[in-house]
Amino acid sequence: MIPIIGILILIMAITIAVLLIIILYGFFSLKEVSVRENEDFLLIVRCAMKTWIIPVDEMELKDLWEVAKIRIAGISLPSAAYGIYYGPYGMVNVMARTKKGLLVRLRKGKLYFIGARNAEDIYSQYLRKKGEGIELP
Repeated sequence: MIPIIGILILIMAITIAVLLIIILYGFFSLKEVSVRENEDFLLIVRCAMKTWIIPVDEMELKDLWEVAKIRIAGISLPSAAYGIYYGPYGMVNVMARTKKGLLVRLRKGKLYFIGARNAEDIYSQYLRKKGEGIELP
């Protein structure tokens, strides 16, 4: 009788954990990153349930695991990483579906890492806006 109850509790715990991962991944799932160029360079990051408008002060093209070394809070999946991470640049808010992405510094000093498939295109638009030559690593 006791092993059956233990097995049922284990199955329920695994089911709840899987459901939480699916819900969190659906909430944070990065859908699209686009750019709005007015006087400022704005990144528009759309996730499944929320949209962020990020005014860019500085931007660099980086590798995810070069920026995010230790996970403080969030979720890390083989295909994605979301949450707050700590690394050589300090605390970074990470929204990544790819390993290569944009390290974005806001005017207030806050850091974001946005890993999207079109990161290199966005970076070249940023360099054009700043009037610099395009140098992709």
